[in-house]
Amino acid sequence: MFKNTLTSSPKYMVTDVVAKPGGHYSPAVRHENSLYVSGILPFYADGTFCQGSLEEQVKVVLDNLKLILEEGGSNLANLVSVRVYVTDVEHWPRMNKVYKEYFGEDCKPARAVVPVGALHHGFLIEVEAVGAII
Repeated sequence: MFKNTLTSSPKYMVTDVVAKPGGHYSPAVRHENSLYVSGILPFYADGTFCQGSLEEQVKVVLDNLKLILEEGGSNLANLVSVRVYVTDVEHWPRMNKVYKEYFGEDCKPARAVVPVGALHHGFLIEVEAVGAII
């Protein structure tokens, strides 16, 4: 469900399918035929942290991405671009393996993998994305 807080676009997502934002932002914003998904950290829908391995954190983040996209009228196959932030470039191969399981051989949105310093709560990964609404 989207709540339009302006008289025109954009529309800010209000949803219970993922954890409520901890800051002043929306999980996603719909503008025309695009869905802009905010950075997703590995939180479960009830707000608890995934404190597991990198692979577990990637799965939680990508599961949340899928839920947000579907709630917003898109899906993984309609992603246009993805930005993956990892706390160490050494995580790239392990992250990429799990990522490929979600997207398969044929779905390859534009992507950047960005090594960063520490992420909030000590998480190892954060993902943001843009999806098309078709």
